[in-house]
Amino acid sequence: MADSAARALFGRCFAAPDLRGNHRPLRLNAAVADPTDYTPGYNFSGFQASNPATPLPATKIDAEFANISEAITGHAAAIEDVRRSDGALKNNVVTYDSLSKSLQLTFDPTNGDAVAAAIAVAQAAAAAASGSASAAGTSATNAAASAAAAAASAGSVNLSNYLSKAGNLSGIGNADTARANIAAMKIDGSDATGRLAPLTNLTVADWNAVLTNGWFCGNSAANGPDTFSTWLVQCMALDAYNITQIAYQISAANLGTPGVTQGGKKAPW
Repeated sequence: MADSAARALFGRCFAAPDLRGNHRPLRLNAAVADPTDYTPGYNFSGFQASNPATPLPATKIDAEFANISEAITGHAAAIEDVRRSDGALKNNVVTYDSLSKSLQLTFDPTNGDAVAAAIAVAQAAAAAASGSASAAGTSATNAAASAAAAAASAGSVNLSNYLSKAGNLSGIGNADTARANIAAMKIDGSDATGRLAPLTNLTVADWNAVLTNGWFCGNSAANGPDTFSTWLVQCMALDAYNITQIAYQISAANLGTPGVTQGGKKAPW
């Protein structure tokens, strides 16, 4: 900064030039007393609680008001030390010593303390930048290691344990094929273990030949409750030798009425 600008900024903060024509800054150390904060010295609420019918002690009130006034006056005086009536700072308030070292250096390039402080700030900034770069490099290395570990983990997964068939839903155009590919039962549960199969055989000729779970129908079939009616039979088979059949006679007068039960293979009704 030009010397004339510096003098204009700090007014009388610069002394007369020395023998070499340099203006050395003055160091003004005006002493300013710190204001005293107000601290309550009497508990009026406690007095009132203990003496609800007694007026507050006037001398204590006067003392508290005096302390408040003193604190306010002290703070106002402290403000007036640095502030003019127009709101601006007073002349000669901002001194050379109150400036940061870096700003001092712009006014006094020969000041060894300011030069040393500027160098220290620059070195600290460089160290911080180096630390940030090192931390960023470490983070990048850790991220790469995590990505490699994730890729290795994914590569170790045996998909055949989860998808028993490649393209297991490739037969989605055929719902039964798609469900078979993923070992899922039909939506109606007809192929679920322990469930009776739907009615498919409508021409049973011999009820002793019906040995599997399901619904069956036959007219005048042999080994039935009779040999002339149409019967709808529910067959529940544990195996080929442990079978229960429940027959329902199909007729206009007796539609769906449960008939007799045949228990065991080829046993009589």
